[in-house]
Amino acid sequence: MPLLPPSHRGLPARLLSLVLCAATGMAATTVAGSAAAQPADKGGDEAAYKQHMQNGVKLYQDRNLEAAIAEFQAAYRVKPKASPLLNIALCRKGLFDYPRAIASLETALSKHPDTLTAADKKNAEDAIAEMKSLLAYVTVEVTPAAATLSVDGVDLAKAAATQPVPLGPGTHQIGARADGYASATSSVTVSSGEKGKKVSLALLPDKGWVTIYATDRKTAIAVDQKPLGYGTWAGFLAPGNHFVQMYKPGAAPYEQSITVAAGKAQDVRQGLGGPVPRNGEGPDPPEEPPAPPVRGFYSFLTGTVYGVSTDPSQLDTASNDPGVAGGVRIGYRVATILGLEGLFQYGRAGGDGIVFLPEREADGSFDTESLRIGANLRLMTKGKTVRFVGTMGGGLAYDSLTFSEGLLSLGEPDGAVSAYLLLEPAIEVQIGHLILGAALPIMPTSSGGGDTDASSDPSGTSSDSFGSALAQVGFQLRVGYGSW
Repeated sequence: MPLLPPSHRGLPARLLSLVLCAATGMAATTVAGSAAAQPADKGGDEAAYKQHMQNGVKLYQDRNLEAAIAEFQAAYRVKPKASPLLNIALCRKGLFDYPRAIASLETALSKHPDTLTAADKKNAEDAIAEMKSLLAYVTVEVTPAAATLSVDGVDLAKAAATQPVPLGPGTHQIGARADGYASATSSVTVSSGEKGKKVSLALLPDKGWVTIYATDRKTAIAVDQKPLGYGTWAGFLAPGNHFVQMYKPGAAPYEQSITVAAGKAQDVRQGLGGPVPRNGEGPDPPEEPPAPPVRGFYSFLTGTVYGVSTDPSQLDTASNDPGVAGGVRIGYRVATILGLEGLFQYGRAGGDGIVFLPEREADGSFDTESLRIGANLRLMTKGKTVRFVGTMGGGLAYDSLTFSEGLLSLGEPDGAVSAYLLLEPAIEVQIGHLILGAALPIMPTSSGGGDTDASSDPSGTSSDSFGSALAQVGFQLRVGYGSW
């Protein structure tokens, strides 16, 4: 009974025995006496070689042929000789990959003939002839001519398209790929001995070629805020809009938006752009260009829980509850560490106290509404993922105060307009374009007048109800978008 599946009986018996001998620990040499022709082996190399060969045989017997090939290739790297190549050829044949099985045998014959006996050579030559009789040859016409061809996902040599491609009988996927082009595949079915079939693959451009010139070799070049090099850069870019920057210390950066079309080439030479002097003086720039200035629009939604520094109602025995506020910020990052933004925020807070009415006193409550509109200066560290932010700003604040007894409102809301300042340390984390952050905003407002006892005018008509300056101090969470 054969030890291997019937589908492999066609390979010469001697080739089969070379695979099986490794399992018995005899794979150090292919035939008796050949060890004398080999250099002395180091003990570690010999042990590793045997281990890989034995593992390869076990995997082959389990029909895990790809893994067996990996083990035999590892054995060949430890000890380049014919035995692992013969075993690889047997595995390739089991995968019906006749061209590469033939290549392994031809490598064994051409590079390691001293590890093969005359009988080994004859068996290998017979196996090559047997498998070549099964081959078909397909002519592949590919555009562009420099494209890389593949058969069933395996890349062929660069010059493969200049001669017919050998294939085993059956259906195969012929593929081609090239930089700047969309990949293409074609299915072809062949039988042994066929030679007239042709496959045509015309790749379509899916990128555009862009060449960027700076004024000198010290000017850095970035595309879409990714540094690419100095002086000159050329390469493929995906179709669409791209942001080109040229920059160096001591000079204003040049920035330009370009539109790339698939299959088209263009040069960028404007602003700082121009031919790069090849004989420029001075030392060469460092290998890695510095990061370009980070610029772009951003926006945030904010949610804040805050308290006030003084009791805005001035009621006797008043207690203040925390307020909540929601806001929007929209800005532009004009430099890596600097941004300018506008702020809009609305909040509400309240509390309880004793209201002195003309004929009695009663338990009451008050409610404050605050509106902030202003502009901020945003300073930040350079971190791409985590950064610390300090925001300073100011604007106009409108605060109103309403008194109530139970559900009964005591008069109209009393409002006052004043100025406010903003001081806000924060930390942010950016994931892609998503920005998450936490901050501690402090918002003091200007004083509106003298200190008036609001309890004497519970109707809220006194314009001095906000006589004492207020400061909102809180904790803020934010979520936003950064275009950079």
